Amino acid sequence: MAVTPWVPGLTIAVCIDGTVLHEYDDDEDVEVQPGLGGEHQASRTTSKYIESTSDKDFVVKVSLDTTFRMDCPAYHFEVFIDGQWMYGAVVAQSFYASYFSAGQLIRPLSFDICGTIQPAPGIPGRDFLRSFRFSRIETSKLLTPYMHIERILILSALDEDMLKDVAEDSRFMKEAGEIKILVHRGGEVSAAISQASAIRTHAPAKVHEKSLKGQAKSHTTSLGPAKELAPLNYSASKMIDGKEYPRAICRFKYRSIAALKSLLIVPRTPSPEPPIILESPSPTSNGRQNALQSHVGPSIGSSMKRERGIKLEEENAPKKVKFDEILTIDLTEDSDDDGDIVVLN
Repeated sequence: MAVTPWVPGLTIAVCIDGTVLHEYDDDEDVEVQPGLGGEHQASRTTSKYIESTSDKDFVVKVSLDTTFRMDCPAYHFEVFIDGQWMYGAVVAQSFYASYFSAGQLIRPLSFDICGTIQPAPGIPGRDFLRSFRFSRIETSKLLTPYMHIERILILSALDEDMLKDVAEDSRFMKEAGEIKILVHRGGEVSAAISQASAIRTHAPAKVHEKSLKGQAKSHTTSLGPAKELAPLNYSASKMIDGKEYPRAICRFKYRSIAALKSLLIVPRTPSPEPPIILESPSPTSNGRQNALQSHVGPSIGSSMKRERGIKLEEENAPKKVKFDEILTIDLTEDSDDDGDIVVLN
């Protein structure tokens, strides 16, 4: 679970089927966005990689432990996926009075953000929940008919439409593959009406392969079937530090396991060594070996047959030294050749 040092006691994670997804460190420098608060946001960002699985619903889990202290009336949690706002939640002391004592959380508190809320068509005041779902990116090739006239390349009207599609897909893919949660401090909470609005229901069915050039992205997020919700109570709270100055930002870059390996986020699995197959000798080769053995004689290291009463010695065996003779070496004898030793028998 991603820990945010700027909000002690807060952890945020992405889960599938109730299991927290394993997180991998993102060593890339956080890009400083232009405009007001860009440097502040970069300094407050925690970034992780997670593995995405096609057609699996996921939830964003927010957890607060007893080290969390509420230093303001409320905290805001805003969820952006693929660059688009999806959900906003408010945690206020007034909502969870039994969890707080003088601003200090006295027992753990957690909640799941399971999807986005959309208005029910034609039914005022009723909303639907649509779950978050990982969807594999499908690509199409850009097939462009060209006319070559006097070495001048002229684009047809169809070409211009295709180029517009590529540009639109490129803008979408730039922010695709990321779940971002912004945490703000909030002021006093007041009642509000539903702000649910129509949100893009899914990513483009297919994107041009050129829009993915240089990007190891494998999935986007689509929305699951609509599920009717019981009437909800909505609240509003002002961001006391300003929209551009969140207390913390958590980013989850989701990729397939193959994409994570291509980015060297996950170590590649080494290819298994091919087994060494030793061919068993054929009967023909066995016969040749036996014939060669009988022609050459016993191999080195084999025992020699000894006839009874006959002692055999190897020709190259070292001779034994006899100790019944006495060797006298005269070290005082003068010699014409320096360094010679005279042996006296």
